[in-house]
Amino acid sequence: MPTVINKMVQVYPKQLQFLESRALWRAFVGGIGSGKSFIGALDMVRRSKPGRLYLVTAPTYPMLSDATFRSFVGLAQQLDIVGVGDIKSSPPPSIKLRTGAEVLFRSTDNPETLRGPNLSGVWMDEASLSKQEAFDILIGRLREGGEMGWLTSTFTPKGKQHWTYKTFGTGALDTELIHAQSDENPFLPPEYVANIRKKYTAQQIKQELGGAFVEGGGNHYFPHNWPRYIGTGDAYRIRDGVDRWRHVLKADCVRMIALDWAMGKPKRDQLEKLWLTGELTGDCTAFVVADMSNDDDGLLFLLAAVNERIPMASNAPRLSELCRRWQPVIVAGDDDNLSETMLLECRRYRDIPSIKCVPIRSKNKVTRSQAAIVRAERGKILLPDSEPRAHLGAPWVDMLSDQLSSFTGADGEPDDVADAVSILGRLADEFRPGEDCDDQGPVLGSAGFDGGVW
Repeated sequence: MPTVINKMVQVYPKQLQFLESRALWRAFVGGIGSGKSFIGALDMVRRSKPGRLYLVTAPTYPMLSDATFRSFVGLAQQLDIVGVGDIKSSPPPSIKLRTGAEVLFRSTDNPETLRGPNLSGVWMDEASLSKQEAFDILIGRLREGGEMGWLTSTFTPKGKQHWTYKTFGTGALDTELIHAQSDENPFLPPEYVANIRKKYTAQQIKQELGGAFVEGGGNHYFPHNWPRYIGTGDAYRIRDGVDRWRHVLKADCVRMIALDWAMGKPKRDQLEKLWLTGELTGDCTAFVVADMSNDDDGLLFLLAAVNERIPMASNAPRLSELCRRWQPVIVAGDDDNLSETMLLECRRYRDIPSIKCVPIRSKNKVTRSQAAIVRAERGKILLPDSEPRAHLGAPWVDMLSDQLSSFTGADGEPDDVADAVSILGRLADEFRPGEDCDDQGPVLGSAGFDGGVW
């Protein structure tokens, strides 16, 4: 006989509103720390029926195992509705509840694999990081026992152009969206939201903490609005107020090259060329050269950027050429992009200094870009002015600006230059600690740096 659950679980008003909703398609949309995964798991437990099959999804298997699955198992154990022998954690994971229901756990990274069993209900965790194709396939599986099943989703919004807004946020029939801000969750540490605000841009505060659908919410950089500098021989000339200028000596800067080089894995648009030529060129390689001012501002003057499709065997020679030209003190790359073989290859070139490996610690691209995004919004990443003849029509500025403007962190998009810029941001924070830990929150607005103070 199925177990009847009679346990008390604390929720706050927005979570209770979500639990009590009877809409066929429901979404709990909130900022980080608003209790999305907890309420998604609790909702699934409460609505599961004996002998029925349910599905829980996350965008990737690492997210599924590290977050969603753990949240569900933790709650099920807290409610005492699952035994050790009822938990299958090895891929593909599943759980048999003492309520008599079975719950499957799957990733949406390949939506076609979601075609299969008929289901009574689905919970899509972090739905805004999944493709709409996954949602479209899943709602077609909701027909177990000849009954129409339900689907709920929990996520942080990604802008009004995203499929999750069009699906849940436009007041469609049989659909309800519950919106919660991070600071509405009374179970968070008191200082949590205030500390996170210091590290976020104005747009990210609205989206990541306020849980709001922000126009252009999928984008993070606004390089066309970044302040400009003029090279004057031995210094960088920058605006210091409306009618004032100041100079930063190049001798007082630290020169750096950040790299993101191709490791030999072709993307779809390269497969035809690979078939015709047999040449494995991999993804594009990116190098970004910058000077960082050796003062409290820690300004990053971007000097050059390269984004080329380079054969893997040519990465080290190309870097050597760049180092001869720019003579950097620091060369750095993400540790997942620096194989021991490539590091040994670089040691053969005397122009390349010892390469610094910057740890990514399994963080996604947007999280790794955080330091650069915040620094850029505060007007501390500068591009060359187009007026001086030396920089007139510099094609790399347009290339870099276009790629950064379109960067969302999604898989498959051109992001080699964005990865290199994110490394520069993390290096700048490392050498200028405290940049994002002061008491002044971002005040420059959702459009990024507007050029008004330089």
